[in-house]
Parts: sequence; C-alpha cells; structure tokens
Amino acid sequence: MNSVGDNEKVTHYSKKKYGKPSDILFRNACRGLRTKGKGYNIQSAKRDEIYLGFDEMKQIFEEAFKLVGLDDWVFAKSKKIQRNGVKLLLKRKGVFVDPNIKKKSSGIKNTIVHEIGTHALRAVSGMESGVHALAKPNLDSYLPVEEGLALYNDCLLY
Repeated sequence: MNSVGDNEKVTHYSKKKYGKPSDILFRNACRGLRTKGKGYNIQSAKRDEIYLGFDEMKQIFEEAFKLVGLDDWVFAKSKKIQRNGVKLLLKRKGVFVDPNIKKKSSGIKNTIVHEIGTHALRAVSGMESGVHALAKPNLDSYLPVEEGLALYNDCLLY
C-alpha cells in the first residue's frame, strides 16, 4: 500500500515480485495501447450482423454475472449515460446502459470482458482481499492502468 500513487514504487515492487517483462511483451503491449488494437488481425463485423437491444443484452449479462459468481449484480437502464454508453457502477453493483442501447452482437463479448472481466472482478477481488482500497475506483492513476488491462483483455479475444 505504500506505493499507491507512486508509479516508480509500483514499478519497483512489480519487478521485484513478478520480474521484468520480456522486451517482446513490452513492445506488443505498447503497440496495443498506442493503436487500440490496430494491427492485431481483428476481424470486422459482418454487414448482415444483428444488433442487440437492452432486453437481449440483459439476458446475456445476467448469465455472465452468474458464471463469475456475481449473482447479486444487475444490468439496468440509466438516463445519465451517453448514447449507446455502458458504465459499471460499483456501489450499485451493476452495469448500467443507455435505455436505447444497440450493440452489434460481435461487440457484446468485448463489453462483457471489459466491464465484468476487468472492472467488476478487480473491485470484487479488492474487497475479498481485505484491502478495501483496492475495491475503490479512486486510487491515483487507477483508470489508465485499468483501461489498459481492459484493452489487453479485449485483445486476448482475437
């Protein structure tokens, strides 16, 4: 906990615990973050692909919550979210979306990995670790790190 908010200390302790990442891994991670997936042979959506609305997405997300043991989490509408937006709210234990959301079926898996597989599970793991600060989204610089992890997880799907 002494290194929270101090990038050099985080780096020092990470190297001490996990070792230095290989040059290839580091270069690929940097490339992925710079290009947001370009160059990673990501297949584009089919033209005849269907769009899913709120009701279809709710069924899928509820099943995903069950699969990872988040039975008390919800998928709900919120008027305070941008058009087609998706947001995880930890205090309310849920993923909240634009009431008129429409997402391509190919993008649902990415959204689940991003919101549940990265943000929700990080928060739950933080709570279960006993270090409740790890469950809160208010640590210095947590967002760039967590969004980087989410992007990395997204790239693993392809």
